[in-house]
Amino acid sequence: METARGRRRHATDAVRDVRDARSRTDDRLGEGREDVAEVSRREREAAERAGLSQGIGFGLTNTAWALGAVTGPAVGGALAEAFGDAVPYLACGALCALTLVAAVRGTARLRPA
Repeated sequence: METARGRRRHATDAVRDVRDARSRTDDRLGEGREDVAEVSRREREAAERAGLSQGIGFGLTNTAWALGAVTGPAVGGALAEAFGDAVPYLACGALCALTLVAAVRGTARLRPA
């Protein structure tokens, strides 16, 4: 039979577990915030190089992200329906390869001589 003292001990253990989990999560979020700050800095610099304001640069980034999130599943589903399940994966792989090539060429162009 469980006593009030036993229930209190279980509750204390549960609170300690939640605090530990929150602490670990806060540590991870801190790392994530640093990553976001780095991305923000890069987007701001890219917008300035292109002659755009920082707000326009962020808006374009978010618009591109949203368009991909909305159209990607629909296009992938249509391709799978029409040509089979492998085609969307192959198309995505091809896009990834093209993006890699563009990124490598772009970073090579930005390196100082």
